[in-house]
This record gives sequence, structure tokens and C-alpha cells, in this order.
Amino acid sequence: MDALRSTKTIATLLIIVSISLLCQASPACVGAPKYKVALRSRASGERQPLVMNISIDPRFFGDRQLRALACQLKKDIADEDADIYIFGDELAAKRFGGSTESPTYGLDAWWRRAYYIFDRRTGLELLEYLQPDFAKAEPGDPRSAMSFSPVRRRLIDKKADRP
Repeated sequence: MDALRSTKTIATLLIIVSISLLCQASPACVGAPKYKVALRSRASGERQPLVMNISIDPRFFGDRQLRALACQLKKDIADEDADIYIFGDELAAKRFGGSTESPTYGLDAWWRRAYYIFDRRTGLELLEYLQPDFAKAEPGDPRSAMSFSPVRRRLIDKKADRP
């Protein structure tokens, strides 16, 4: 009988904790795709941003998902200024170092589809990404579907909001 009571108590506590965690979730972050950190580094020097390469499933490069991901990244790396490169391929995210000398630079750079930056000192938060340009796609030509148009969203710029 005591074991049953303690099981019910534990179950009740788990429900309460789950509900309180759900209430803390930001609505803007809901629907953020899961990401994998492939590279994490920081240049030496004062106030250098954290640089990360992350990968997400290529199906989640829509505006809503990327904005939710930016929200989630901002929460996950709360104390850092960051430059985050977002790839649609995990291996490309691991290999990409930005050097054009790399034998896989072209392929890896092709998988880099988005860039997210936030600078807490200046208040700048910027999300840039490539979006498939379906208007340019021609029926029967798979290469034309590979055309992308750049999209730049300034999520927050505190300096611009000041009088």
C-alpha cells in the first residue's frame, strides 16, 4: 500500500514538473528543429564570439523553423555572443573550417544554408538564410531547383530601436 502511494506521489510530481517546464517554454521557440553541434571554437582575444557549425535536417530550412531555431540557440547559449553557421549535412558541418584550401570546401560550403549571429553588447541579432527559389525552377530541369535566393532577417537591433 505504501509503495502504491509513493508511486502516485512520484507520478504527480513528474506531472507538475512537466507542466511547469512547458509553461516556461517560449512560444517563439516552439517547433525548433533539433540540431547537432559539429564544431565549437573561439578565437583568442577579448570579447571574441563563440563560433559554431551546427547541422539540422535539410527539411527544416523554412522561415518559421529557422526563426524558432534562432530562438532556441539564443536560449541554449545564453551567456555568449555567437556566430553560428547552419548546415543541412552533418559531415559538411564537421569538415567546414572556412578555408578555400580545403579539398571539400565547395561541397561543404554548398551545404551551409544559414547564418545566425547575436551580439549581446550591441543588441544585434541577425538570421540570414538561403531559400529555394521555386519561381526560377523549370519543369524537367533538376538543376534549376537548386537556385536559392538570400533572405536576411534582422531579428533584433537595439541600436536601431533607440530614439
